[in-house]
Amino acid sequence: DLTRIAFRKTGSTADTDLQNFKLYIDGVQVGSTQQFAASNVDSGSYVTFDLTENPIKLEPGTRVIKLMTDIEEIARGKDFIFSLESQKDVDFFDSQYHTKIEPTTIGVVFTPRVAGMQTINH
Repeated sequence: DLTRIAFRKTGSTADTDLQNFKLYIDGVQVGSTQQFAASNVDSGSYVTFDLTENPIKLEPGTRVIKLMTDIEEIARGKDFIFSLESQKDVDFFDSQYHTKIEPTTIGVVFTPRVAGMQTINH
């Protein structure tokens, strides 16, 4: 089960330029915007989804994870990138054995993921 995921923001946008984050896994929104998503980027430039109360069961195989946000009009001409920097940005829980799983303990090698630069034109 996925219990937490944190995306780091870099770029020229201010932390308040991006709001109402939504998390999608395989095309389906995880919870509601108000229920799970951070409304803003925190002081460390992270958007964190705490799914502890309603963890997401991830079946074996490839998963497509998407982060969506509303962009404030004052952000025109700025840019941003979101990334998963390290294995500490995600938490997994084994519901069968009732224990937290570190990606390296199950033979998974974490590879940082960086989205392409997004430039705000409108």
